[in-house]
Amino acid sequence: MDFIGQSRITMELDIILPQIKDNKLHMNFLFRGKSGYGKTLLGLKICSYLANSNYQYLIGDTVDGIDTSAKVIFIDEVHLLQIPEMLYKYLDKKEIVFIFATNEFADLKEPLVNRCTVYTYEDYTEEELLYMTKMYINNDKFSREMLQLVCESANKNPRKINNLCYRLNAIGNKIPLNNLEELNYVIEKIIGIVDGLDPMCLRYLEILERLSTSSLENISRICGISKTTIQQEIEPILLYKNLISITSKGRSIIK
Repeated sequence: MDFIGQSRITMELDIILPQIKDNKLHMNFLFRGKSGYGKTLLGLKICSYLANSNYQYLIGDTVDGIDTSAKVIFIDEVHLLQIPEMLYKYLDKKEIVFIFATNEFADLKEPLVNRCTVYTYEDYTEEELLYMTKMYINNDKFSREMLQLVCESANKNPRKINNLCYRLNAIGNKIPLNNLEELNYVIEKIIGIVDGLDPMCLRYLEILERLSTSSLENISRICGISKTTIQQEIEPILLYKNLISITSKGRSIIK
């Protein structure tokens, strides 16, 4: 399987998928992991391998029917599926390979989960992340330290690394990015990422610093950012960096 990282998963898939393709085995897959970790990419690679173009790709909240002529059905963001029970009869027939992906595993119903083989994504190693960054960045002058700065600024998230590299490539067409100082200037002063915190995180901290302690609802209203975005994209970073605490009394800055 041509995929960077997640070797434990891909090694097993390299054994399983040929058997499924030869109709010697049937399996449904559930990929769980953080947002931006490549679940959709791997799922689509499996679709192409098993079915060429004869597969159906759906988002959880848009599922209103199943194409029974498809060899593979991939439902992304499956936690958004309103009535998972509609799938059980298809899963039990074992005529179609189903692939599911989610970053909210706890929201899934057990009867759906136990009809699948569950694969949990691990954090990427530093070398894997540096390899991705080097592949995405269009500048062969980037040193290891510069690549590390990009990884840290993107919070070691593959999708965010890809997006940041895209922006840096565009900026680099007009502004030199030949050393660590120039790169750090662009990331902080132009893109607005400081110590791995993007403008949304910085805005969150600014508000919380002013309020001392506040509820999620209040922060969401003041920031103009949805509670889901705060919980999934902002707070995990701030918690990991030990910058905030969340208790029954609300959110607060760790001094």
